[in-house]
Amino acid sequence: MSNMLLVIDDAPDICRMFQRNLKKVFSVIHVASGAAEAIAILENQPITHIICDLYLGPAEQLGYELVRNWRERKPEIKYVALFTGSALDAQLSYEGIDDVFLKPDGLVDIIDTLGASVQIAG
Repeated sequence: MSNMLLVIDDAPDICRMFQRNLKKVFSVIHVASGAAEAIAILENQPITHIICDLYLGPAEQLGYELVRNWRERKPEIKYVALFTGSALDAQLSYEGIDDVFLKPDGLVDIIDTLGASVQIAG
């Protein structure tokens, strides 16, 4: 199975940045700006990795709430990273989340970690 990444973030520039920096690591990169788009992609694509923003906007669920149950229902999801702008949030532990990275400081770390997770699983 090929490695497919889903990036869920309400900031289009963040999604584009991940697409640019991870296009050599993943065979396909899908982007979603919120829960409805993400669910549609997850229901129709064999997603193996997810990067999800913690705060997707005022009318959206928190990112960790969205992905918490996805991993139970979708065992092919190998790795989930949460991306947040809050240093406090980055220190917390979230069920179903493998790593939490701080915006923008954790950008290089999240890219390196995802690349390594694909190589190990690949």
